[in-house]
Amino acid sequence: MSDISHFIQVKVADTLGVKPDEVNPDEEFMSLGLDSMHAIFLIDEIEKEYNVEINPHSFWEFPTINSFAGNLKKKLTK
Repeated sequence: MSDISHFIQVKVADTLGVKPDEVNPDEEFMSLGLDSMHAIFLIDEIEKEYNVEINPHSFWEFPTINSFAGNLKKKLTK
């Protein structure tokens, strides 16, 4: 798991009130119980951590922690 995936996994776990290892990084955000308000919060946290702007649509285009993190990694390495 990448550092970005781990960061997102921890933030999702905090939001859901569970331990990070209880959050499957390959399960869709919506299946984990996150909604659009959670997405806004999560994106804000990621933007602050990585000093990058993220289109909120990315939450649905890359619907799992690992896919979202992979896309973000590509964006950061450009």
